[in-house]
Amino acid sequence: MIGGFIAKPVIGRLWVRRANLYSLPLSVSVSLVTALLTGHWWIFGTLYFLGNITLGIQSTTFFLLMADSVDVQERLFGDRNEGLLTSALSFSTKVGMAFGAALTAYGLAIAGYNPHAVTESAREQVSVLYFLGPAFFAVLQIIVIGFLRGSEGEPRLAEKKAVGLAL
Repeated sequence: MIGGFIAKPVIGRLWVRRANLYSLPLSVSVSLVTALLTGHWWIFGTLYFLGNITLGIQSTTFFLLMADSVDVQERLFGDRNEGLLTSALSFSTKVGMAFGAALTAYGLAIAGYNPHAVTESAREQVSVLYFLGPAFFAVLQIIVIGFLRGSEGEPRLAEKKAVGLAL
């Protein structure tokens, strides 16, 4: 929630795409550093909390990028299909959650996780999945968003609305 409040001034300064591109590497860094600090709960908890603030920024930019895709679609094809793009976003989010749950189940199976008899090896592998999995997917997001092209030089309407500049 704090990240959502911080998102407005961050997006106002960096705009949507750059705000996302700057917050994702911060998430990766915090994820990797906290993996090394699991034994130091106070430092771990503080960094984990701060790292999750970037998720609020990313969540905000996610929907703003979707709104921009409506504008791009209108510019390219001459009509606006907000409903189609919104339903595609909803569907892809659900598919992504199902895919993530399946990957988690496979990861736990590969780690040899048994909730009734947790071994040290399984515990270490679950930690690797917990910290490196999100870092891996955040790097993929950086690559994909890095290739997005828009009118970066001038603020778009969705970005103006996000920072309260639109009427």
